Amino acid sequence: MDQALKFIVVRFYPQIVTFNSGILFGFVDNIFVILSLLVLGLVILGYLIWEAKHLEISLILILSGAISNIADRLMHEGVVDYITIKNWSNFNLADVYIVLGVLFYLYKLVFVAKNK
Repeated sequence: MDQALKFIVVRFYPQIVTFNSGILFGFVDNIFVILSLLVLGLVILGYLIWEAKHLEISLILILSGAISNIADRLMHEGVVDYITIKNWSNFNLADVYIVLGVLFYLYKLVFVAKNK
């Protein structure tokens, strides 16, 4: 879905597109920090997937968002952002997937596991 939206926006609404070379909603732009966080994130995600009895929606959201943003980095010189909140940040649907996936996973760890 995110890649389809990016294709449409880049082609028909280029004036609202920004190419984000950083991560974390554009706040981190240091290549060493980016690569370190990317490797750390992939290791943690790999562990979570390995330990999961089945792929839960939270991990699917995180993985799909990560794949979409990595695809952007390979095809463009940064991630295509098309949602803007004035005076704060530019982001895309993949970023929303990742944040929601992390929140769902934390909810499960804190509240669901606590009740078992």
